[in-house]
Amino acid sequence: MKDVLESGDLGQPTLVHCRHRNPSVPAKIYTTRNMIDDTAIHEIDTCRFLLDEEMMSVRVDTPRRSSLAPEGLQDPLVMVAKSAAGVLVDVEVNVNIQFGYSIECELVMESGAVRLGDQEKSVIRDGNGNRNAICRSHIDRFHDAFNAEVQSWIRAVEEGQHTGSSAWDGYAATCVVDAAVASLEDGGQEVAVDMIEKPDLYV
Repeated sequence: MKDVLESGDLGQPTLVHCRHRNPSVPAKIYTTRNMIDDTAIHEIDTCRFLLDEEMMSVRVDTPRRSSLAPEGLQDPLVMVAKSAAGVLVDVEVNVNIQFGYSIECELVMESGAVRLGDQEKSVIRDGNGNRNAICRSHIDRFHDAFNAEVQSWIRAVEEGQHTGSSAWDGYAATCVVDAAVASLEDGGQEVAVDMIEKPDLYV
């Protein structure tokens, strides 16, 4: 997706649509706040990387509550963020949807769009139509990606180099989380993301 964007063939980015769906979450320990700081944080990281810019504001909307959500959990949530260049990022967080673990992302540009690849390699075709198996957990979905990430880190350590995200990336994503939690607690008001000036070390 990032290669397609950086090629410039489809123009500038305008929208990013994300969906983070879990079959269920631990009812006694998972809170509505966790939908942002434990779940949507991954989409915040992804969109900062994909767009290569900061999120400037965020709001959290609370749709009709699912009857499948444990008592006290506002599920689903929709987080809407605006990037420095004005790209609108919407993230559906839906953590008791039961059918499976489904991570989706679509980047819309001026003259086209690119979607994250489907989660499975095999498709069944029979009298019930075309379908594929659905992952049940993040381990199923990201097994190969986790292995690639660890191997990249091992190679970097071996060569005495840094790879991947920085402390700034962690800080910036946390600032977006803080603004999203403030919006959630303030009834869905848009909240500016408050950050220090980026140190020269990271420029």
